[in-house]
Amino acid sequence: MQFALKRIILFSLDVPALAKWYSSVFGMTVREMDPSGGWADLDGGGCRLGLHGGGSKRTHDCGHKFVFAAKDVSKARSVLVKRGAKFGPVKKFGGLHLCDGRDPEGNVLQVSNRL
Repeated sequence: MQFALKRIILFSLDVPALAKWYSSVFGMTVREMDPSGGWADLDGGGCRLGLHGGGSKRTHDCGHKFVFAAKDVSKARSVLVKRGAKFGPVKKFGGLHLCDGRDPEGNVLQVSNRL
């Protein structure tokens, strides 16, 4: 039996605000937004991101990292920073380039050329 990863659920303090952030910063399409603000479903281009109300602010790494693929990490970082994201410097390990950041609620993110 084979399984396919189709959605990751992230608990959020403010679902509508975080959905707007992922939509405006990463260009993710909001496919569903509950009128109560307790749920949103965003299309990540292969895996969906479900935002579920009831989360808490992240103050430390919590064992997961969302990785967004980009062929040119430096260019992607520049675009994301212009859109209001906070990312550290691009790190290079041979042909692997990556940079880490956080969303407004403190969730750890990465942009990587590992496609």
